[in-house]
Amino acid sequence: MPPCWLMKAEPDSRIDPRTGVDVKFGLDDFRASKDQTTSWEGVRNAEAGKHMRERMKLGDRVLFYASNTKVPGVSALAKIVKEGYPDHSAWDPKHPYYDAKSSADAPRWFMVDVQFVSELPHFVPLALLQDIAALPAKDARRNDIDYLSDAHLEALKTMQLLTRGRLSVQPVEQTAYDAVELLGTRGGWTQWVGKWNAGKGKGKATKSVKAEEDEGESAPAPKRRKAAESEQKPAIVKREPAAPRSKAPGKPAANETATSSGLRRSSRNASK
Repeated sequence: MPPCWLMKAEPDSRIDPRTGVDVKFGLDDFRASKDQTTSWEGVRNAEAGKHMRERMKLGDRVLFYASNTKVPGVSALAKIVKEGYPDHSAWDPKHPYYDAKSSADAPRWFMVDVQFVSELPHFVPLALLQDIAALPAKDARRNDIDYLSDAHLEALKTMQLLTRGRLSVQPVEQTAYDAVELLGTRGGWTQWVGKWNAGKGKGKATKSVKAEEDEGESAPAPKRRKAAESEQKPAIVKREPAAPRSKAPGKPAANETATSSGLRRSSRNASK
């Protein structure tokens, strides 16, 4: 089975102060890309860049992650359709992630092409993964996600997303990838109280769906996150949450490049 990855992009509008370019790149932008494929330019973190230059291969599976937004999480599945090649946005002075030290003759940064595969029926929030990783063994909520094996649960606990979340392009163990995909397709947890739905029953304990059904109560209908990632349109760019200009690994910075379908951005250095 090909390796798996998690790649972050920013779905909310954010204007780069130097270029005036909007670096947002959400699910709708991804689907609207030509052939539903985008170059993943703008990554300026050395470790993330090395993954794209050396490790990502054709057919590798990808979790498409919404970063630097109110409710971050995995919204879709994607795949690598072109292996690493020089990131030309680095030597474009008009690009938000221009790097004067990179050139066509001596490229410092590389990118891959990523193709949209499918939207998950249930948006999988980061906070949910954190909650599941911390669930006690006898917690009743485990009944709601009994399709996850012990191996799935252990794999989620060790995901880089939970242990060192700011890296914008990160490897994902196959078992953890499968667990996230199951959570996004089978649900069962949508009635839980968490950061993703804190307005409902905030501070109150909730029973599992199965417990409610056992008592003759009807379970709340699962709610599906609306994939509305369009805002202003001063040219769409893919971005990576890296620190502005210095790209310090602590803050997200968006990255995008100008392509036939406009400036796109990906979450390249990534926050949550």
